[in-house]
Amino acid sequence: MKRGPAQRGFTLVEIMIAVVIIGLLAVIAVPTFAKLRTRSVATRLINDIRQYSDAYQRYSLENGAWPPVGGVSEMPTGMELLLPKAYEQPSPVGGGFTWSGDSARMRLTNATGATETIMILVDQGVADGDLSGGDFRRAGSDFVLQLR
Repeated sequence: MKRGPAQRGFTLVEIMIAVVIIGLLAVIAVPTFAKLRTRSVATRLINDIRQYSDAYQRYSLENGAWPPVGGVSEMPTGMELLLPKAYEQPSPVGGGFTWSGDSARMRLTNATGATETIMILVDQGVADGDLSGGDFRRAGSDFVLQLR
């Protein structure tokens, strides 16, 4: 008895092994991507805070006083040439910055995407890594940077 040509293709076992391998790679990759996203958001926020802080300090050095009070995402008078336009946009974690005037505090308010992990990374980048005190700290649902 003569058989026909051998059929080519994947067996069910081979397909199942490939699916399991892809699943394992996904299980490894998803947490890594989440960590990278968290670090990316924290890094963007750190850079924004440093830029804004430097602009306020430059104003203070040039004028002998801190700039006047500014509302949420509202550029304080006299800061138009020192602060980037991004100051008026939502921060990487949502919400916006306000300026306190003479008390030299920059406040991040309404930051709905500000997870504990992100903000600890931010605090490590701009201050002491302790959100309960220091120059960068939690103030209720907001975060405050005290400039010196």
